[in-house]
Amino acid sequence: TTTDRYFNGSIDDVRISTNARYTEDFEPPCPDLQADEFTKALWNFNSSNDGILPDSSGHGHYAFLAGGMLYEDNPCDPTDIQKYYKSDNSSEINIYPNPASDNLQLVSENITIHSITILSIRGSVICELSFKELRSRINIDISNVPSGTHMLRIETEKGIETKKLIIQR
Repeated sequence: TTTDRYFNGSIDDVRISTNARYTEDFEPPCPDLQADEFTKALWNFNSSNDGILPDSSGHGHYAFLAGGMLYEDNPCDPTDIQKYYKSDNSSEINIYPNPASDNLQLVSENITIHSITILSIRGSVICELSFKELRSRINIDISNVPSGTHMLRIETEKGIETKKLIIQR
């Protein structure tokens, strides 16, 4: 119920496993964690396809990067950090209201929007919209989209952004 819980630091890999891995502090393996028979999901945070992180375990549990930054770095060499993914804070597209109920607006003064995809938090496509005419202001009827947390994949003239969308009714 609190909104002031933030992680201040870096995460290189996240693994969900059926057994306990560590009981005390540890040095991360270099270069990455590897999947084994106990691994249910594994995200190495090395690359992103438009904010969607692949599951290295082979089980298809994709993840979304929202509100953070993805860096190409090597925990074995912490001086090798290059910005890879734009954080939501530097976005040129505003969505409102968020949380939304029946209608959603996307507004950008500096770039035009080619298409929008609404994805469930599990990565399945709920809705896809493409535009013949490029636009900087879009109204979307989301009354048929189920309540919950979703991701917006927004294709623009400058690339693709991924944003978190909450629908409440």
